[in-house]
Amino acid sequence: MIRFAERDFDYGEHHFVSNYHPFEIVRLNRGKGATQSKEELSSIAQQTLAYAEQVLAKGDHDVVILDDIFVTIDTDLIDIKDLMRLIDIKPPWVELVLTGPSAPGEVVKRADLVTQMLLIKHPFYEGIGPRKGIDY
Repeated sequence: MIRFAERDFDYGEHHFVSNYHPFEIVRLNRGKGATQSKEELSSIAQQTLAYAEQVLAKGDHDVVILDDIFVTIDTDLIDIKDLMRLIDIKPPWVELVLTGPSAPGEVVKRADLVTQMLLIKHPFYEGIGPRKGIDY
């Protein structure tokens, strides 16, 4: 999993991966996303994109997840053409998973599978913190 967006809170999947080691999570942005300038975020997004390109070109993984890559598209940190180029270089045996709140139309047209998850209600927004066994 290559994480494109960084938030100011801990993720449950980091706890899971650190305990069970089912896969690796790569985060090139170790800063606090909300306090970084657009230039800093753009530079990190471009570095992360270049890293993802190397991983895909090498073809050593069966599954590559580009987590929150659509956030970087929505915020103009990465151009959609660059994402489409990544899709083009993906070896046929690699399952490429792209995540984020909104998939661009070009990606939807090219994708084999598109799933939209709709958040209706979440305890986090009611002031309830992460729950052991559920969120981490």
